[in-house]
Amino acid sequence: MLASERSRGSTAVKARPAAGGAAYGIAAWGAYAAVEVAVSTLRPILTRQYDLVDPSHWRFLGILLAMYLGLGALFGALSGRVAARLAARKPRSPRLWMELTGPAAALSLVTFYFANLLAGYDRADAADHVALAVALALFVLLSMRLIFPARSGWAAVASDPWLLACVLLGAPLLARSAGVRSIIGMAAGIAAAGYLSRRFLSPRRGGFDPPVRQLAAVGVALIVVLTGLSLSTRDQAPLPDPGGAPATLQAVPNVVLIVMDTVRADHTSLHDYSRDTTPKLREFAKEAVVYKRAMAPANYTLPSHASIFTGLYPRGHGAINLPPGQEFSLPLPRERQTLAETLREAGYASLAVTANIVFVRPDYGFAQGFHVFDYRQLAPCLPRGDFYLRRLMRRAMDQLLWTHEFDRTTRDAAAITTDALRLVEEMNRRRQPFFLFVNFMDAHEPYTPPAPFNLTYPGRNRRMIYSQYVEMSREVVSQQRSVSEAERAHYVSQYDGAIRYMDVQIARLLDRLRQLQLYDNSLIIVTSDHGEAFGERNFVSHAQTLYQHQLFVPLVIKYPRQREAKSDNRLVSLVDLMPTALAAAGLTPPQGLHGRNLLEADTVSRVIFAEAYPDGGLSASRPTYPARQNAVFQDNLKLISFADGALELYDLGSDPLEQRDLGSRASAAAGLRRELDHWLESVPMSAQPSRKDLDPQTLERLKALGYIR
Repeated sequence: MLASERSRGSTAVKARPAAGGAAYGIAAWGAYAAVEVAVSTLRPILTRQYDLVDPSHWRFLGILLAMYLGLGALFGALSGRVAARLAARKPRSPRLWMELTGPAAALSLVTFYFANLLAGYDRADAADHVALAVALALFVLLSMRLIFPARSGWAAVASDPWLLACVLLGAPLLARSAGVRSIIGMAAGIAAAGYLSRRFLSPRRGGFDPPVRQLAAVGVALIVVLTGLSLSTRDQAPLPDPGGAPATLQAVPNVVLIVMDTVRADHTSLHDYSRDTTPKLREFAKEAVVYKRAMAPANYTLPSHASIFTGLYPRGHGAINLPPGQEFSLPLPRERQTLAETLREAGYASLAVTANIVFVRPDYGFAQGFHVFDYRQLAPCLPRGDFYLRRLMRRAMDQLLWTHEFDRTTRDAAAITTDALRLVEEMNRRRQPFFLFVNFMDAHEPYTPPAPFNLTYPGRNRRMIYSQYVEMSREVVSQQRSVSEAERAHYVSQYDGAIRYMDVQIARLLDRLRQLQLYDNSLIIVTSDHGEAFGERNFVSHAQTLYQHQLFVPLVIKYPRQREAKSDNRLVSLVDLMPTALAAAGLTPPQGLHGRNLLEADTVSRVIFAEAYPDGGLSASRPTYPARQNAVFQDNLKLISFADGALELYDLGSDPLEQRDLGSRASAAAGLRRELDHWLESVPMSAQPSRKDLDPQTLERLKALGYIR
């Protein structure tokens, strides 16, 4: 019996360090989690850098917090056992292990932070230098506390959970802060956190006191942060206030413009793609006009959308990239008359719901003329910056779960459609004619269609995450290698799945228009702003070339009262959308537009143009590539003119993939070159002052969507 009691006593003694250590571990890792979520997500939402936390973000936060707390409990328990072993070397201090358990648990957090930082260390990043120095100092302090407990009581301050979390997260952020006020404020916050934690949350002196108050503080902090996230997000955009617009204009058609960002025409069912990615649009086309040869005037969002809204080519409206070495892009000038402004002046309520929050936003000039411009944006699950442990957690998630949805930084098609329908239903209630512009971003990298669309087409590889795409893109564009078959199969499967997802949501929008009896008397335009490359000519993504994979876009237009299918094989451009929409609405287009009214027949062979103004990233990745380009189309012929004087000529009728350069056909190339030279002379480049340096939030968005590597 005595032996049994001794055994139970021994077990209890062994269990107490593990249980106490688990409690200290949860306190340390949980405090870090609460501060990290507050800094990475709640703070940007409160300062209106971001607006929304969507269901995928809540799932991510749930998994992230569970991992932090679980790892805290696990490594805290191990730390308790280590502390007990270290204390056993000091038999005259039987309760020393209790004093060492907290530092041991804190050391587990610092060790993981330190190791993860080293794994992705950037020698050119000053914040990484600061973070490494701080982590190393904390590691030394906590190690001294464990190894020399009698002579390092002063080092115990480093084990305070809240001070530790604030220092680990705040130090690199301080290194990035340029303003004196932000530095002073963050330093004061770290000091206040340490004082309050030591003053009110430290264990009582004497005796074994698990960090009950610290655990309670972690729980309260997480509840406060998550509640703050829920309450501070803007779930709905304001309803429109059309001001003095007429109450009803029954004879005037509504205008609905839907842009599927980044969708190339040859990946849609409308153009005989091998996969039926757009069956709903195929049905819609039975009472619409399918334009079989529609070209984008540019190869990325900013100039192409500006051309859609103004009827001008990029050199005419001026919303373009600047030459390499200068600031990133110029906005649409205020003096340009837009489609929204013209329709608003005619009594329309002008409404926009856009997922593209990088370029299609007010500071790039796209809100002019709109009563409502809803460009709310998601807080990123994985913000770029100094959240080193979150990187580790993400890598762990990647081994166990399908985590691609956590890379999405824009509202998905379902959310965009819901917000658009809310505005439509309000307009229907008011009997107010409206212009509705909708932008979907689901086919843009990082290609994150929701289930089941992520499994609709074969080729998906769960191991290929967005960080690998970014690295692959850099290597391919710089011609270090080509896209592998497995990579292409995966990214195309997700891209096509995203197109299928948008197709369903567009059908949902059109069905609701029918239910509200708004469909028949509406002009409905469905198109894209540019295409996408998946390794063609060793290019990935867009904003790089003027080949067809980046210019050939779908275009379907249902005119008011149209009920029969038509196919139009004319060469058309997105600059034609503004004059066509205004003509269908019974309005006279402004003078000087480059586009044509597609309701009118062409009397001569049409010539259209496209332009490329790539950013400095392409020049840096492929310095010998002549990034500045122009293209001219006439009949089936296409000529690409490069900045270095090179010319490439293709017959798209017989060679739609542009595999045979017909440079030997000198007469055809010379004729198109004359057309291009005449156009360049007759359409002067829009003059604008240099744009100021981009703010950090805009740079963050550009990086998140791959425009800056």
